[in-house]
Amino acid sequence: MAQMFSFLGEQAAYCRRNRLFSNVVFMLFKDMIKVYKVYYVHIIEILERFAELKFEDAKKAFDMYQAFVILTEKIKGKASKLLFQFNFPIQLPDFYNPEKELVETLKVVVNSQDPSKMGEVATKVRGGMNRDQFAGQS
Repeated sequence: MAQMFSFLGEQAAYCRRNRLFSNVVFMLFKDMIKVYKVYYVHIIEILERFAELKFEDAKKAFDMYQAFVILTEKIKGKASKLLFQFNFPIQLPDFYNPEKELVETLKVVVNSQDPSKMGEVATKVRGGMNRDQFAGQS
């Protein structure tokens, strides 16, 4: 009988540790999604001003945009794994899906230093982004 109570005590301690770990991961996951949402809006703001930027600033903006695209791909993969593994009750945002041709076109425009093309390309890239998708969400 004493062994049974010892076993139940161990199981209860394991469950408490596991729940605590799951809760910490859930809070970090929610924060990661919030940070992604802020970054998403930030990139939209930059792209809206892309045509007005100086060449050096446009290159920096393009680098930021590329980093955002890479981060989006990584977060999509990790988020779906976490949702499956921990069965979190959270709805993922609509992640940005860049068209590869537009990214390449933007790269060519930035490298060509032709400011007349920058506005047109920025409009196309921004077209896949939805500024209002996070309105009212916390």
